[in-house]
Amino acid sequence: MSERHHGHGLGDAGLDAAEVFENLSIGSAPKAETVKPDDYDVLVLCTKNYQPLDESFPGVEVWRVPLVDDPTQKASVEDVRAAVAMGAKVAKAVKSGERVLVTCLQGLNRSAFVAGVAIMILTKCTAKDAVRAMRGARSPEVLRHDVWDHVLERFTSRG
Repeated sequence: MSERHHGHGLGDAGLDAAEVFENLSIGSAPKAETVKPDDYDVLVLCTKNYQPLDESFPGVEVWRVPLVDDPTQKASVEDVRAAVAMGAKVAKAVKSGERVLVTCLQGLNRSAFVAGVAIMILTKCTAKDAVRAMRGARSPEVLRHDVWDHVLERFTSRG
């Protein structure tokens, strides 16, 4: 779980993803047909400006939470609520044994926020522990974007 996967068993497909928790991976925006049902049951698309058709990923259920990622602005209340709700949905899927890939443009902020919420729900850990685990598995750059990092920390303080 601690290594970054390029291709995740998909040969030359070039999927950039890493498992950050059992059955839960985060990654960058996937190209059509790079997410295969042999590897994942669910694909979560978290990038507002990248929402390909479900048919681009045959055999994989596609969930959408189109979030804005602008470092010059606070995350909107609507985006935070949507991301937290998706994190809870992801946690439920992972708990039931589904293999989930959560993606955003670079696989570092929006996807990590959603996955972080799921990890916190599944393990009852703090935001700092969830971020540490994701940085170790994916990249030291996970949640270095102040907007989403601070929101995840506030989510922890609300319990």
